Order: sequence, then structure tokens, then C-alpha cells
Amino acid sequence: MAGEQLFYSYVSIYKSAADRQKDLSPYGFRCQCTSCVNATLETDRLRAECNLRIYTTISLARTVVQARTLDQGILGEFLNLYWVLLREGLTMARNFPALLKTMRDVCGILNMHEKARECDDELKKYY
Repeated sequence: MAGEQLFYSYVSIYKSAADRQKDLSPYGFRCQCTSCVNATLETDRLRAECNLRIYTTISLARTVVQARTLDQGILGEFLNLYWVLLREGLTMARNFPALLKTMRDVCGILNMHEKARECDDELKKYY
């Protein structure tokens, strides 16, 4: 119905705002979501690189855990990436659940059990 919010994505979340608008033009509307309205070169770059950034952060955590040099700095990496992805509406990114799972595991190793439970609760949305 006219004026209602859409929950189906007609375009890829990984494209730039300009490319998303171009892909939407055949449908006869201009997207006014926060991600499209507030798009910048930085947010467009984030969209293009988000799965690689998630993978890189997870790989870094695994390396640090294996080397037994885990500290709260790696948790900061996860949290920064988590909040950026959340702000940009990229929680539906392919690797986002893996980010949450690894963040949960890191919190558990650091004895941050409350934060680990929060990650677990968030993960339930994806499984």
C-alpha cells in the first residue's frame, strides 16, 4: 500500500547509493531509507567492503586467540565494526552472524560473560 515501509530488498545492499537508486528506477520510486539519504563515499565503500572487513576482523581474532595474545583491543575492533554495520543497516550482510559468533567467543575467553550473552541473544535473530 502507498506510504508503507518495504521490507523486501529490490537491490543489493552491497552497492553504492547511486547504484541502488539507479536499480530502483524501473520500480518508479526513490528510496528514502537512512542508508540512501545519508550515503557518503565512506558508507558506499563500507557497503562494497563489508564482508571482507568482517572476514578480516574474524581472521585477526582467530590469529590472536591462537597466539594467546588476546586482549580487549580485539574486542574493540569487533565492537567498532559491529556498530558501523548496525548504523548502516548491514546486519543482513552474509558474514554478520559469523562476526557475532566470533565476538561472543572472544567475550567468553575474556570472561566478559554478560557481553557474550548479549551476542548470543543477537545471534538468535539469525538462526
